Amino acid sequence: MKLIKYILFLGLLCAFYPAEAQTSDEPNLIEKFRQKRAKRQAKKRAKAHYKELERNYKERQHNHYMMQDEQTRTMMRNGQKQARRQVNGRTHSWWNRMRNRL
Repeated sequence: MKLIKYILFLGLLCAFYPAEAQTSDEPNLIEKFRQKRAKRQAKKRAKAHYKELERNYKERQHNHYMMQDEQTRTMMRNGQKQARRQVNGRTHSWWNRMRNRL
């Protein structure tokens, strides 16, 4: 008797729940392939766009540098050296750091 009630309960429970295939919103295989291809192409376009921006920026920077006089160019080069040193964390020379430790 308990087995029959259990089977009826499971039957009613299954009857009120729709099948998984009817409720699934996952794209099929072709749509997945298209989405993956679109994602790759978007990534490739973004990379090309970034390279274009970087090339334009460097070209404008070079043109700006070439329009300056020699004294200003020297100042600009020294500023670039200082910026590189700050990025590396070495704003003082090695002998200056050693002297300050003593």
